[in-house]
Amino acid sequence: MNTSLSLRTSKEGFTLLEILLVVGILVVIAAMSRDFYGSFVSGAQLSDNADTIIYDLRSTRDKAMNGQDDRIWGIHFVNGANDYYEIFSTPSDYTDLSKIINVTSYLKAGVSFSYPAESQSIDIIFNKISGTTTAANIILNSGLDTKTISVQGQGLVN
Repeated sequence: MNTSLSLRTSKEGFTLLEILLVVGILVVIAAMSRDFYGSFVSGAQLSDNADTIIYDLRSTRDKAMNGQDDRIWGIHFVNGANDYYEIFSTPSDYTDLSKIINVTSYLKAGVSFSYPAESQSIDIIFNKISGTTTAANIILNSGLDTKTISVQGQGLVN
């Protein structure tokens, strides 16, 4: 019987080319994920702000219809350096010195008003008992996304 020794050489590990290829693929995936995540967060913040404003408009209308504090209720929207809105109650309108500001809410970072326009404000005031108001739109934007909140004359909010 003839026995011969066979020498085997084994390679363990990865070559530099294989490592660079894997790192390159991971970089491409990370870049695509960052863009997707950024637009997802931006859209989520826009939706969250819009939902909160819709809730506040409906709640403010309910307070006016219930005649809470025997006052008119409204929301004052301000497009400025920091976009925000104030929920207030008043005997007549926002300029009345006896108005009471109940809540001030700022929009989240990256979300701003398109309407009212820059350096402008708008008031949506709901009448007592009927809840009617002057029809208006509030437009929010975040990057390329926009969301329009419509308030109808009957006080309905969409």
